[in-house]
Amino acid sequence: ITIVNGDNKYNKKKKNNNNNDNNSNNHNNNDSSTNGAVTFVSTRVAKTLVDDSASPASMLLSSAVANVDGTLTRDGRSMSLSSHQYHALMSLDLSECSEITDAALMTLLHCDRLRVLRLRGCARVTDVGLHVLRRKSDLEVLDLERCSQITDRSLRHLADKHKLRVLILRSCSQLTDAGLAYLQHLTSLEVFDIGWCLQLTVRNLHFLPQNLAMRELNVSFTKIGTRRFENIVGKMLSLRKLHMAGSRVLDSALRSLRQLKRLEVLDLSRGRCRDIGYLVPTLRSLDISFTPISHRRFPAVLSHEALPVITMLNVESCSVDNEALKAIGTLVSLVDLNIADTRVTTAGMRHLESLVELKRLNFSCCHISNAGLRVLERLERLEMLWMDCADITDDGLVHLANLHELQHLDLFSCDLTDNGLAALVDLPKLHTLELCGGNISNAGLVWLGRMRHLESLNVSQNHNITDKGLSALAGLKHLRHLNLSRTQVTHRGLDFVRALPRMHSLSLFGCKVKPASTKLKQLPSHVHVGFGT
Repeated sequence: ITIVNGDNKYNKKKKNNNNNDNNSNNHNNNDSSTNGAVTFVSTRVAKTLVDDSASPASMLLSSAVANVDGTLTRDGRSMSLSSHQYHALMSLDLSECSEITDAALMTLLHCDRLRVLRLRGCARVTDVGLHVLRRKSDLEVLDLERCSQITDRSLRHLADKHKLRVLILRSCSQLTDAGLAYLQHLTSLEVFDIGWCLQLTVRNLHFLPQNLAMRELNVSFTKIGTRRFENIVGKMLSLRKLHMAGSRVLDSALRSLRQLKRLEVLDLSRGRCRDIGYLVPTLRSLDISFTPISHRRFPAVLSHEALPVITMLNVESCSVDNEALKAIGTLVSLVDLNIADTRVTTAGMRHLESLVELKRLNFSCCHISNAGLRVLERLERLEMLWMDCADITDDGLVHLANLHELQHLDLFSCDLTDNGLAALVDLPKLHTLELCGGNISNAGLVWLGRMRHLESLNVSQNHNITDKGLSALAGLKHLRHLNLSRTQVTHRGLDFVRALPRMHSLSLFGCKVKPASTKLKQLPSHVHVGFGT
C-alpha cells in the first residue's frame, strides 16, 4: 500500500485482452474529491490523488509504504501514523490486497473523515471487520467486490449511510434478499452493483426507482424475474448504464427499456432476449453477445437510423450474417466492434470499409480468408485486432502494413510461417502479439527480435521453437510477459532472460524444464516462472 503525492500521476489502466468486456467493472471515476486528504492506495490500483501540502501527512510521499498494522516503512525505517494522519484519511484503496484481514480494518475506527473505501478482492475480510462501517456516517463510496465471506450482517451497517453514492457488492455470493432490505433508505445511490450475487432475486429493491440520481445498475447473473424487472428497472428513468448479463428477463418486460431515454450502456449478453426492437437511440454501448436473437431482426435494429451515436457493439456468437453486417456497416461512429464466432464470411467484410473510426475489431472464428483482410487497409486507426481464423496465411498479413496505430494483435491459430512475420516488423506501436498454434520456428524468432516495442509475446504451441533460437529475443528490452509453453524449449535455453530487465512472467508449461536446474535458479528473482504439465 503506497501513500502517494498529488504529483505522482498513475491513472494507467490495464487493458483487457477481450474488447468485449464492457461490463464496466471499474468504477474508479466515482470517487469523491480527496483534496486536503491523506490517501492510501494499493500499488496495483494506483490513481492520481491530491494531498494537502499544509498537512503533516504531506511528507509521506510515494517512497513510504504503509503496513496493515498502521505503521509506515520508508527507506527501511519504521514510522507510525500519527493521530492527526488517521483523522485526515479520506480515501483508502486496498483493492486486491488479498492478505488484508479483519484485524487490519480495525485501524479504520480512527478514520473519522473516511469517505471512500475500496476492498475489492480482499477475500479474507468478514462481517467482523466490516463492523467498523457503523461509525462511518460520511461514507460515499464502498467497493466490496469479491469479498466472498461477507453476509447480510455487513449490509446492516449501511442502513444509515445516507450519503452513500457508490455501492459495489459484485460477486458477494453469500448475500440474500433479506440483506437488501437494509438498503431501502439509501436514496442517494448513483451506482449500485450486485452482479454475480447468485442468490438474489432482488425482491427488496423496490426503493431503487425513488433514487432520482441512480445512473448505473448491475444485476447481471442475479435471479431477477420478468415481473420485478418491469416494476423496478423499467421505472428508473435516470439510468445511463444497465448491466444484466445472464438475465432471465423476457422480451415482454425488456420493452420497458424504451422509457429509459437517457440510457447509454446496455448489456444483455448471455440472456434470453430474442428481439431488440426496444433499443433507444441514445445508446453508445450495446452487448448482446451469446443471445438467441434471430438474424432477421439485425438489419432493422442495428442501423445508423436506430443507433446514431453507438460506439461499441458486441454481437459475438450471435446469428449475424453478411446481410446483418451490411447494416452494422452504417454505424459509422463505431470504435469497438466484436463479430467473433458469427456467420460473417470473407464476402461480407467489405461492409466494414466505412467504419474508419474503429480502434478495436474482433472477427475471430469467422470464415475469413486473406481476401477479407483487404478492408483493413482502410481502417488505419485500429489499435487492437483479433483475427483468429484458420484460413489466414502469410499473404494476408501484408494488408496490415498501414496499421501504424496497432498495439495488440492476436493471430491465434492462423496458418502462419516464419516468412509472414516480416510484414509485422514495421508496425511501430505493436506491444502485444499472440502467435499461438502456428508454424513458427527459430527463424521466426529472428523477426520477432526486431520488434523492439514488444511487451507481451505468446508463441506457445509452436513446436519448432528450440533453445537455439531464444537468443534472438534478448534485444526485447521492454518485454514483460513471454509464453513459450508447449515448444521444444528446455531449462538449458533460459540464459537470454537475464538480458531482459523488465521481464515479469515466463510460461514454460509443457516444456522439458527441471525444477532443480541451475539455469532456473539463476533467473532474476522478479521473474515469475510457470512450468509443469
